[in-house]
Amino acid sequence: MVTNLAFAGFTHLALHSLSTLAGVASFPLFTWLTYVFERMGVIRVTTAW
Repeated sequence: MVTNLAFAGFTHLALHSLSTLAGVASFPLFTWLTYVFERMGVIRVTTAW
């Protein structure tokens, strides 16, 4: 029972840190893609660049 709880806690922490890292890494890429698409006229973004 204790090992199951420890494993669940470790898995949760690992997934959380991975998702946080992925979010931090993908944010600049997402911003850049949004900017490029907006420049190309594919999408209209009402944000002042």
